[in-house]
Amino acid sequence: MDRRKFTKEVTKIVSTGILLSSNQLISSCSDDDVIPDGTLSLNITEYVELIAGEVFQLNWNSKGIEEVDLAYKIDQAVNFLTFERNYPASSSKYDFTVPENINGTSMTFRISDSTSGDILAEGTPIDLLFKYLINLAETPELENVGGLLNVEEGVNNPFIVRKTGAESYLALSRVCTHQGCIIDVQNDASFSCPCHGSAYNNEGEVTQGPAEQSLQNFRVEQLDSESLEVYYS
Repeated sequence: MDRRKFTKEVTKIVSTGILLSSNQLISSCSDDDVIPDGTLSLNITEYVELIAGEVFQLNWNSKGIEEVDLAYKIDQAVNFLTFERNYPASSSKYDFTVPENINGTSMTFRISDSTSGDILAEGTPIDLLFKYLINLAETPELENVGGLLNVEEGVNNPFIVRKTGAESYLALSRVCTHQGCIIDVQNDASFSCPCHGSAYNNEGEVTQGPAEQSLQNFRVEQLDSESLEVYYS
């Protein structure tokens, strides 16, 4: 018997708007299992990213099911929000556009049988990433090595971007890893927490407690000589 599995892939769409990473594990049937009608098995085969404003493609294989309902929930919410009803199971895929204005840190997807209402498969939470576009031509703070840009407006998690080399950049969250206070940036690009005194060097590493973990490091991608994208959560 062929393995019935469910995969999720990301289709990136170039976007100049805002912008979301994830790991997940869902059960799958083994090659020796006999899959009865009315079932759908899931298997996440790779590490995927879920990015606000972009398309996340759901893929599945089903047997004996005519239509499915697709739903998601944000973070640890109790209830799921159904975003598609009576969708043909034979389509085996669905292109879901992640809302740009979504408020949360993760999403969990669920598929149900439209006829019976039975939950066929439910994933584990997928981390959300947001994308922030920087126009270097309009950002004098990052003109020279050592320059630092503080990003607060229009983001739900303030962060800094520092130019570390001719074509290299570092982005760090300004949320203290102790109890979530917003930390201050010092003249030497180090950080200090006004709440409980934690301190970090310009690489985000802890130099003074009570914090024990380094600051969250965000991915930076250089699109061309004048544009950067920061993927933050």
